[in-house]
Amino acid sequence: MSRVSALNKTYFFLSRFLACIEEYFPLDSVVIPYGGCRFVVPRRWIRASLSNLSHIYVLRDYERVPCLTCLKPGSAVLDLGAFVGFFSVKVARENRGVRVCAVEANPFACRYLYVNLALNGVRGAGVLCGAVGEKRGFSGFYAADNGVNSSLIPGYVDSSAGGFEPIRVGVFTLGEVFERFSLENVSLVKMDIEGVEERVLFSSRELVSPDRVERWIIEVHPPYSSPGRIVSLLEQDYRVATFFDYEVPGQLFVYAWAKR
Repeated sequence: MSRVSALNKTYFFLSRFLACIEEYFPLDSVVIPYGGCRFVVPRRWIRASLSNLSHIYVLRDYERVPCLTCLKPGSAVLDLGAFVGFFSVKVARENRGVRVCAVEANPFACRYLYVNLALNGVRGAGVLCGAVGEKRGFSGFYAADNGVNSSLIPGYVDSSAGGFEPIRVGVFTLGEVFERFSLENVSLVKMDIEGVEERVLFSSRELVSPDRVERWIIEVHPPYSSPGRIVSLLEQDYRVATFFDYEVPGQLFVYAWAKR
């Protein structure tokens, strides 16, 4: 898929503050319009949010395997690491009648996730404010200053990202996430959980089956997760493709879909 040069064009721009809902946010917020969508983000997260938006909408990193995000009405989509809702909104608007279940560990981002789903007409979506991990409990969550690239892993957020002191968040296994949303199976799991992806997959191997998850889109973050180990786990029951972006050496994408 060719890159869209729109990064240097005005595909999206910033508008005035949302005075009508300003009281609900501890920091000033702005709207980023893109196409027929509008996203509310904290003012201090603008640059990182635009980068994340272009990653999903312009570069379409989750769509490098044709039609992997094409879903039938009634399908369920699990968005792990939903941030402020960019992917959840996109997949819901492009696949009418799907059920979106979004999980976000950063409690501040989770507030914006709720707003953006409602603002863009995503009805019936489920939201879980918590982290996905190996076992249930509570853990320190290291939140980056820019909102993205936050993780359960100590040291993942370095000084260049301006990490805060860890926030105490609830942690759920992947199986518990399924239970929370009353899911027997899902058509697509998109996973962007900043280095914990391998641990989650191997601790929930019973769900790595086409009977439970038909398709996977996983952002892998070496050295915290091994792409080779993840591919080896998935390729037993799935066709697998990978994509590595030389401009972002700490990240690659693994796509998997059922063989049958």
